[in-house]
Amino acid sequence: MAAPSTVTLQSLSGKYTLNKACSDDFSKVLALQGVNALVRKAATAASIHLTITQPSPNEIKMAQSVTAGKIPGTTEDYTLDWEWRSNEDSFFGTIEGRSRWVSVDEGQKSGIVTQGEEEWIEGDSEGKLVQAEGKKPDGEWQAAHLWGFEMVDGERRHTRRVQVKNTKGEELRVRMVYDYIGESA
Repeated sequence: MAAPSTVTLQSLSGKYTLNKACSDDFSKVLALQGVNALVRKAATAASIHLTITQPSPNEIKMAQSVTAGKIPGTTEDYTLDWEWRSNEDSFFGTIEGRSRWVSVDEGQKSGIVTQGEEEWIEGDSEGKLVQAEGKKPDGEWQAAHLWGFEMVDGERRHTRRVQVKNTKGEELRVRMVYDYIGESA
């Protein structure tokens, strides 16, 4: 379902579902991050749901749930000040992350999107995107995200461009497309 024009990065609160038909295959990213094949298969077969709240303009809280077996959900807190913070993730263990607002131009120069993909980005009303980075403290993998909106199959959708690298020198870029389900309860 399309995100209404009232839903922006400044007002992202709501419920979303990963649209697998419009998204790139995320199982390859999980493999690059060292997730075993059985868990990858279950995770990619499941529905992935996000509940996002924004307690303030510079805070985003995201609860992710998976409708499959014993795969745990995760909760992520993003404080948009570019300071590294540690979080205990039920899926990956200890991870470190940081996030901030960036201009569309900065986002396009970040290396997260490749040549020819630059026009996908629709920032908020001030022309900003959310940039986030995460990594395992041991350096096993690192990920960079850009969040925005784009037209997908003729509908405005919340999207994330993700670039993941690991210590083996492997690198992937994927697009995740989310359907807007409605307001958070």
